[in-house]
Amino acid sequence: MKEDPRRSYCGTIHIYNFLADSFTYDRDADLGYMIGRVFVNHEKHYFIEGKRELGVLYNNFNTAEITPESVEKIIESAITYTTNFDLLTPPYDEVKLVSVAEMKSAFDRKPMVTGKRLGFRFQQDMD
Repeated sequence: MKEDPRRSYCGTIHIYNFLADSFTYDRDADLGYMIGRVFVNHEKHYFIEGKRELGVLYNNFNTAEITPESVEKIIESAITYTTNFDLLTPPYDEVKLVSVAEMKSAFDRKPMVTGKRLGFRFQQDMD
């Protein structure tokens, strides 16, 4: 970057983990959890800022070049991370009461929002 300041300007690709049901059932209020951001400069060099293996495996900006093979590895790493990802569920107090009308209307007027961790937290998620 010292040789050419333009190398520091990057396009960004955000990687989110959403529940498939959120899209299937048009639950627009559901939250996605960002697991990484890919930064790519005009010379096709890239690095990833992210959780766990995504942030550790792909951080050689000066040597790593984005290729179809590297994109495939990034996607595989993202899938591996998300399959081990803890489910996000709505806070209990927000969904503990529901009327018959709300159940019949499939929560059209009061969409259920995912947003609270259920179960364990990883040390890397604490930062």
